[in-house]
Amino acid sequence: MESRHKYGTFALGLALLAFMLGIFSTGATWATVSDNSSSTQENEFFGDITVDLALNGDLQLTEMDSDFIVTLDFDDGFDSTEEKYSETASYEDLAKNSEGDIKSTFEDMDTAGSVAKWMIWIGIISMFITAILCFCTLAQITNSRFTTYSGSVATIFLFFAPIVWFILLPSGGTYTDQAAMNDFGSLRNFFGESVFVMDFEPSPSTGLFLSLLGGLSSIAMMAMIYLHNRSELVTSKPNWITSILKIASQGEEKVAEPINF
Repeated sequence: MESRHKYGTFALGLALLAFMLGIFSTGATWATVSDNSSSTQENEFFGDITVDLALNGDLQLTEMDSDFIVTLDFDDGFDSTEEKYSETASYEDLAKNSEGDIKSTFEDMDTAGSVAKWMIWIGIISMFITAILCFCTLAQITNSRFTTYSGSVATIFLFFAPIVWFILLPSGGTYTDQAAMNDFGSLRNFFGESVFVMDFEPSPSTGLFLSLLGGLSSIAMMAMIYLHNRSELVTSKPNWITSILKIASQGEEKVAEPINF
């Protein structure tokens, strides 16, 4: 294979890889949170009441899946009680239903996810166009200059999207489950609302790593495009493109043949 064909084929493969990684990253979990807290209060009738809270959450770009478990332990022989609350809600809705530090936490998370999602989708669309232009360049249909332009745009957005998300994402925050607070209203009045508020720190997860790999793939693609442009010009097409065009033309000829009755 000619050097120009080889580097062009690598650029096409890396463009498709970056495109797929970007697509998968938008629907994946970008961070996880897990935290536990415990509060104990003395009561004349129930004795010591211990409230244990456990939070497990998956953070997507614009929404959060959370499991909030409330466990009540009584020291005076009463059976312990456990309630589990599962919720999937957007950061925008969670911010509307919250106040103070909790509201600001979800607002920051919504800003980080929305900006990153917007950047990734621009990168995905640009990368799809780049893949088409790579094929057209190898097929001697268009000039490689257009591939360089679209590839540069796609690379900038895909590479910087996870970096921007990480910068805008709050390093820590507070969380509470409104359903749990409403269900244990009397207990909230007894302990105070602070017992249902938890601090958490997001940990990177699958979506962030997929986005980073997509950005690195786009950089490698640009390196292949640069080598492709520096290679010696050729007038022929790669063998695999010639084979595809031959198969397509044969199919068109068979469709165009008249039916012989």
